Formats: sequence, structure tokens, C-alpha cells
Amino acid sequence: MINLSHEIMLLLTCVRGGRPDETTRKINEIVQYPLNWEEILASSFWQGIASLAYYHLKNIQGRSPVPANVMDQLKGAYYANTAKNTYLYKELSAIIDAFNENSVDLIVLKGMALAKTVYSDIGLRQIGDIDLLVKREYLSGAEKTMSDLGYIVDEKRPLEWIKENSHHICFIHPGKNIKVEIHWHITYKAHPVSNFTYDSSFINRCWERAQKTEIFGKEIRTLGPEDLLIHLSLHFMKHRFLSPEWGYKRCFISKGALIQLYDIALVLKHYCKNINWERFHHEIKEYKSDHMVYATLFLVKDIMGESPGLQDKLNSLIPVKFDPDIMNIMINRIFIREDSFPGVNRFLTQSFGENTVKNGILKILKVMFPAPEVMAARYSVPVSSRKIYLCYAIRPFDVLFRHRKIMTDIPRIRDEAILDRWVYSQVLMINKK
Repeated sequence: MINLSHEIMLLLTCVRGGRPDETTRKINEIVQYPLNWEEILASSFWQGIASLAYYHLKNIQGRSPVPANVMDQLKGAYYANTAKNTYLYKELSAIIDAFNENSVDLIVLKGMALAKTVYSDIGLRQIGDIDLLVKREYLSGAEKTMSDLGYIVDEKRPLEWIKENSHHICFIHPGKNIKVEIHWHITYKAHPVSNFTYDSSFINRCWERAQKTEIFGKEIRTLGPEDLLIHLSLHFMKHRFLSPEWGYKRCFISKGALIQLYDIALVLKHYCKNINWERFHHEIKEYKSDHMVYATLFLVKDIMGESPGLQDKLNSLIPVKFDPDIMNIMINRIFIREDSFPGVNRFLTQSFGENTVKNGILKILKVMFPAPEVMAARYSVPVSSRKIYLCYAIRPFDVLFRHRKIMTDIPRIRDEAILDRWVYSQVLMINKK
């Protein structure tokens, strides 16, 4: 584990899930240091763990220097989560009834499944929308049911394209301001880090292994432990490298990473005696997801702390080609908020991402010294004028001045390029198998 600030260590202590008395003791030790509470507050919201921070910090309130305004905002996040989640579960109950009436089976996914199964309090897990899985052959019935409930399709692309290339349809209720995603798979073939499970046999086994549980007196289905781990691990990687909040840009994104890792840690703890690791290993090998899933579990172990027996299981899962340096870069990036620095320059990332230093330098030179026609247009001089040679002379200084802030952040951009190259090398590896 890299050296972390006291601010990050405080947040990590809130999500590492030790005994309550031990967690309180560690927090009491950390808050004795001078802390940047504004940074703690911003990071807790960025990582989706503001409610968890409140849950633990309230136990030491009155004996610690936690500013009142910080506690008020964390407390507000917790009670807002509790109210919203109660509202969403009430809507989920109505949706389940409607689906049952139309004989359409469903599985509850992600936050809605986790908040009432592996979490001790529904206010601790921020939930954005309701995610449901249906069998593809019942998709038309699901669409009609959602329409009857007052939901409308909220998609920019035609439904036929979505059904062929994606894995869910988004619905929204205009009056209730609730978003529901109807899935028929847990991944989709257009995604660069998950183009391996897009077939029917895997998802059919997910349905066979689904488990029944009860939420607010309503019987629901959730994914079996092994499939849940696979889904959450792939979902974590998807949001790291291709998040809708960032316009699906190809770059590493830390937002929400800690809450997703915490989800997985809780699942490992909750189902520790029921996970069939042999089945789990077979599925991720069969569908070529072992590198991505292993990487996620490695991060869970290193960041969230040791789960029961996880290290032994990881030793049996480790891919032949595994680079721990990549994981160290990823760990470092998870604790850096993208809203705290300028956007990544894609040209520089791509240059650092070249296979050889020579190719990287050639790409930089090509952009630094473009064709005379480009230079003429950029500096407003005739292409036939001798002044264009002067433009070439001042061009490096011009570029360095305009991008001086980014140039001071070269180490981060280099790491971005390494991660970018790594994730797409996994796709190439998958395609060769």
C-alpha cells in the first residue's frame, strides 16, 4: 500500500469494516492530527461514502475536533440517503407486484440488492436508480409493464440498436423522478473491458443460481454469490475506465471507487461460507474475465483489508501475466479526485502510451511541428511566407506556455497512459484466446 494522507486514512478506517470499538479507537487516533476537513468532506462525497463517514464519526462527536459544519453535511447525506432509499424500495415493491401480475421474472441488481442484504442500514448505501434483470425473451413484457406503470423510455439511440449492442434499457418516471434500468445481461459487447460474457449460456446459469431473499416483506431474487462477485467486479472496472458521468472517455476515473470496493468487501464477508470458489474460478476463466476480476479483488484486499481467506483464494486465481505495478498505480489513482486537477490531455496520454519511446517522441514531434498549412492557419500567416519558419521556431515555447499547468502533471499523465494501455491490452489478450 502506498503512503496515504491522514485524511485518506480516516476515510479508509470508515470503510474497512473492523469491530466498532476498534474502528472508533482508530478514528480517535487519526483525528488528533491536524486535518483538512474540507478535503475529507469533498473526498467522502466523491467516493460515495459520506453516509459511512457520518455513521462512524458520530460515535466520537463531542470528543473530537470534527467541525460542526462537516458533521452537519455528512448527517444530511445520511438522512437524505435513508429517505431516498425508502422511497425507492416502496417503488420497487410496486414494480415487483406489477411484474408478478404479468408473469415476468426479475432479479434485483446492484445497490437495491445490496442495501438490504449486506448492509446493516439502508442509509449507508447511496442508490442512484433501480436496476433489474429480466430474461431476454420477456423483454417485451417488461417494456409493457414499465409503460403501464407510467414509465417512459429514456434513451437517445433507437431501441433496436440498444437491444442488439447494449445490455439494458433505461426508463424514467416523469412524475416520480425515478430511473429504472431493465437489464437482460450483466455486461455488453460494445464495452472495451467486458466483451467476453455476451452470450446466453452464462446469463442462463445466473438465473439458475439466483437466490430468493426478502426485502420489506417482499420476496425478491438476487444473483448468487459467485455471479454477484463477478458482476460487481466487472461493474467496478467499467466505471473506472468508461463512466457515463465523464462522457465515456477512455481514462481512469476514481469517482465512486471506494463505495464499490466496499460493496465487494461486504459481499465477501456476508457470503464467506457460501461462495463456491471452484465455480467462481471456472466462470471467470471460461468467459475470459479472470484478469479483470482478479485485479478488482486484489484492490479489495489491498485497500479494504483482508477478507476471510481471500488471499488464499487469490493465489489460486492469479493469472499467469499479472503486473502488481499496474495495481499500485491504480491504488494511487483511486485516492486522487479528478475534479481537483485539470482534465487529462488525450494527446499526451496517447504519446506516453506508445509501445516504444521512439514512437512516443515521433507522435509528440508530429503534433509539435505540424504541416506548413496547419501552421499557417494557426498563426495567421501565408503558407508561402518566410515568417512561417519563425513560427516553427517559437512553436515549442508557445505550446509549453499554453500547456504549462498540464506539463507540471506529467507523472499523473504517464500513469494515465500506462493504465489506458493496460486495459486495452486485456481486450487484445481476450480476443486472442
